[in-house]
Amino acid sequence: MIQNSNKSRIGFFFYSPKDKKVLIHKRDDRTSASPNKWDYFGGSIDPIDQGKAEEAVVREIHEELGIRVDKDGLELLSEKDNMYYVIFPKYIRELVLGEGAGLAWFSFDEAFSLYDKKETKNLITPEAVEYLKKLKKKVE
Repeated sequence: MIQNSNKSRIGFFFYSPKDKKVLIHKRDDRTSASPNKWDYFGGSIDPIDQGKAEEAVVREIHEELGIRVDKDGLELLSEKDNMYYVIFPKYIRELVLGEGAGLAWFSFDEAFSLYDKKETKNLITPEAVEYLKKLKKKVE
């Protein structure tokens, strides 16, 4: 279950309805939170965002992926946790990773296979799995 709601943080996934895949972010080894694990993209609500989660998501998408999206393209996944998803726009040709160790498109089943409750060395964060379950219910 998702815990630790922090209203000053935001997170997001991209979802491609054509391919039925989700873009997931791989953290690098320099982060203190879940290094080298697959996770959602995210960041903080900064003063420039004027306290608005949507503004922070748009800014973080640009910082982390090098693209600009309109706030109208954001879909709320969890208001409590400022978690969003974006239907992957057709006009985007290339994503440029600005932070982290990598990114990849996963089907839901592929992403879920990275997590096993009995394993101590999961490849994806439990929070990401919980949000992906919510996203799967919304889009299928």
